[in-house]
Amino acid sequence: NDVPILHLAIYEMIKYAIETKHEKVDLGGCDPEAKKGSEVYGITMFKKGFGGVLVEYIHPFSIRINFFRFIMTKIVIYLYGFIPEIIKKIIFKKQISF
Repeated sequence: NDVPILHLAIYEMIKYAIETKHEKVDLGGCDPEAKKGSEVYGITMFKKGFGGVLVEYIHPFSIRINFFRFIMTKIVIYLYGFIPEIIKKIIFKKQISF
């Protein structure tokens, strides 16, 4: 009776999908090439434990983001909304819209 809550939730989701005649249940992404012991490997094994078929849409990839630049851009865009139009025209000498 010590079934982890996430296992129970997914079990109930699968049961509901069967009852409502859904053909598929998507548990989201996994990485079949994950290294044993990694967090991603654990997630992949957890999902495999429910059976089913692995459908591969795209290989995993990483996107590197310059976090500082990202945050600064968000701040500038946010603050830009508070500058009156007349000052924007003087400073930027043209219409700029975000």
